[in-house]
Amino acid sequence: AWLNATQSRRGYVQAQISDLTREAQNVQDLMQKVAGAGLALPQKLKKAGHVTFTSPAKGKILYGFGDADDVGSASRGLTMRVRGGEMIVAPADGQVVFAGPFKGYGNILIIRHGDDYHSFLAGFGRLDSAVGQVVNAGEPLGRSSMEQGNNTQLYFELRYRGAPINPAQYVHVTNVAANP
Repeated sequence: AWLNATQSRRGYVQAQISDLTREAQNVQDLMQKVAGAGLALPQKLKKAGHVTFTSPAKGKILYGFGDADDVGSASRGLTMRVRGGEMIVAPADGQVVFAGPFKGYGNILIIRHGDDYHSFLAGFGRLDSAVGQVVNAGEPLGRSSMEQGNNTQLYFELRYRGAPINPAQYVHVTNVAANP
């Protein structure tokens, strides 16, 4: 009975996320929609206190927060060059609220953390996480794309109460290698 209820709840949440994905105009819209999607935050994350973040992968930072990116827009996160097939890990304890392809971004992942923080990660070749899954900091989420070899890019955006914030102020930069 418990397994059937869990599978039924997971199916309901997946359908709800699919609807939100179709309705969302862009990533910012998607993040706002999934933030209020009704997944109950696990008790462990409600008592988080101060959230500590680490780098989701080893790599070289190509564009920092606010830098002009490859299309001339101000970056809302960190763009890192990582090796193809590089393991991507959870930057902090949290719950996956979106996992899958999204409008030209390829496979993306959105994680809700305690204290009103969300992480947005793009650049996955393979996702090993599912909506509703509770993850621990450093837990594998998937691997970077292999399409570009060692020129693969990983994008990491951190938001607080819906607004982009500079991840470099929260991430232990010592976890990021100088060169991939």
